Amino acid sequence: MQRLLIVDGGDIHPWQCAAPPSLAINKGDACIVQKEGMLEYGHVLLETRGEDPEDKNLPKVIRRATLQDQAVAAENGLLLKNAWRVCQQKITALNMAMRLELLHYAFDRSLLTVVFTAEERIDYRQLVHDLAAELHTRIEMKQVGVRDAAALRGGLAPCGRIMCCRSWLKKFDNVNVRLAKNQGVPLRQSSINGMCGRLKCCLRFEYFSAQHKQNEKGVTEA
Repeated sequence: MQRLLIVDGGDIHPWQCAAPPSLAINKGDACIVQKEGMLEYGHVLLETRGEDPEDKNLPKVIRRATLQDQAVAAENGLLLKNAWRVCQQKITALNMAMRLELLHYAFDRSLLTVVFTAEERIDYRQLVHDLAAELHTRIEMKQVGVRDAAALRGGLAPCGRIMCCRSWLKKFDNVNVRLAKNQGVPLRQSSINGMCGRLKCCLRFEYFSAQHKQNEKGVTEA
């Protein structure tokens, strides 16, 4: 049975990754991940217990990062600053109504992912052409919504803790007003909306957590 690790690879959300049980790697360790046919660099956030990832098409942690790997990752971080500057300049020159949220290099810099937000669909073909010519790598554009943007920017939620989407949430599920009504939460924007302006993700988490506890209580009493 393989291990299931949660890895921060500098993406919008942490990755669920499979790792062989023989691999000596723990929380906080830097690692190299094989994801979608490419190598990526990240850090282990935690290990999830009680799940078997063997039958899942998950990224694979292939090794702990060596000192050389860490040096390459540090160089990538410096090059990203230049790529960000170039990208901003191109967006301004092309007068594009978009906002950069994240740039991410694959470990070998064979791909640069450009994550952005925009009010409408954007024709970014000229931008891709210009960036590829300037940065000499393949460019992938990824438009995200306000919830993903909030996860990238982070911040403190009204509860005083780091936003769930920033700290531990791995994907966004549907959230509707019914979840707030069933919990007796006042239907005021200040009560049910998160920092992104959409319904709080924790409405769904707290609702199903309460349901689970109620079911457990019913089984115990029976």
